[in-house]
Amino acid sequence: MSRKHKPQNLPATKSKLNEMSSAFAEHKTATGNELAAIGKETTALRDVLAEVQASLAAQIQVLTTLEASSQDTAARLNETVEKLKKSFFIGGKFK
Repeated sequence: MSRKHKPQNLPATKSKLNEMSSAFAEHKTATGNELAAIGKETTALRDVLAEVQASLAAQIQVLTTLEASSQDTAARLNETVEKLKKSFFIGGKFK
């Protein structure tokens, strides 16, 4: 048995297809806009990430310099303490 479509259903079918096509076009446009916005935001985030990485690299350099400086200062303080100890004692006695 084959079903025959009634001619009066054709206008309703066309109308429904037009509605669906219009809705699809709206969704497609909205999706395209969202993808473009996501692309812009991703680029902005990459820029921020690059800035953060540069800032961290600079801070690491500062910390490395401070560490080297504090080690140098500690060594000089130890030398000074030893010199002071030696200058106060002569043969096991205070000057």
